[in-house]
Amino acid sequence: MSAASGPLVAVSRCLLGERVRYDGRHKLAFEIISRLARTCRLVGICPEVEAGLPVPREPAHVGGTPLRPRFVDNASGRDHTFRVMGWVEQRLQRLEREPVFGYVFKSGSPSCAAVTKVPVFTAAGCPVGRSFGLMARAFRERFPAVPVADERLLADPVELERFLDAVLRLARNKGEG
Repeated sequence: MSAASGPLVAVSRCLLGERVRYDGRHKLAFEIISRLARTCRLVGICPEVEAGLPVPREPAHVGGTPLRPRFVDNASGRDHTFRVMGWVEQRLQRLEREPVFGYVFKSGSPSCAAVTKVPVFTAAGCPVGRSFGLMARAFRERFPAVPVADERLLADPVELERFLDAVLRLARNKGEG
């Protein structure tokens, strides 16, 4: 199976080397991306930028509560949840139609933390629990059978192969592989 015809895997755009992070940097995960690109079609996604937030931008965190997380700027306290989640819902609908067979998220991100939950803070800055990032949480709820990982997990070559196997198995089961 060539990458041009392989299963679609979504990847956080910063991991693809795009300068979309809040600080204008990227977090290229070269080994992971190279391995996946040999077998899969990759589509880059950055909920923050695609929802219209600028680069660079103020760092943000998960606010609210673990059951009702919010996307909140660190210093100003501006809440971008409605804007980001409006875009997320549209993108998830597109991923249902495309369809997607795996997702590699950026660890620690208020929108993309998918493997290890990030702290949730009240408006007063007190931690009140942990949650996945807003995009990751919505994706996991909508696509519970689709494998998810982050660059920290996939830095282990065994985990990378395990993730890729799960993606290919799901694609075969859905008649795409």
